[in-house]
Amino acid sequence: MPRHTRQRETFARSFEERTAEHLRSQDEILERVERKLDAPALNGGFETLLEKVSAIAATNEVLQKSQLIQTEKIEEIHRGIYHPEDGLYVKVKNHTTWIMHANWVIKGLIAVLGTGLVTGGAKLLYDIFQGHIHYVP
Repeated sequence: MPRHTRQRETFARSFEERTAEHLRSQDEILERVERKLDAPALNGGFETLLEKVSAIAATNEVLQKSQLIQTEKIEEIHRGIYHPEDGLYVKVKNHTTWIMHANWVIKGLIAVLGTGLVTGGAKLLYDIFQGHIHYVP
């Protein structure tokens, strides 16, 4: 065989090997792309994720509304307790003050009555012993 024919055959084999290697590498790339395309994110995964995020957002909205309602209720309770004119705290404080004054007056009356009774009893005994009052059975 002539030399140029051998060179052509060698070149043809080399070309076939390079082409086969190139096709194998392309097949590998296509397999990787196919595996990536089979990923759950690309097969409805994003839609599912968007649905879940929407559900979370809706739940969050409901929770915010509920929190606002609860905050308003707590503010009403706070006003009911601490309002400076007609709150429960002021009423209890006023009643406590009234009870303290009433106790002071009652203690004063008891002291005056007790003193009057002791003084009256002492005067009665004095009059009996001095003979101003006679005991007749």
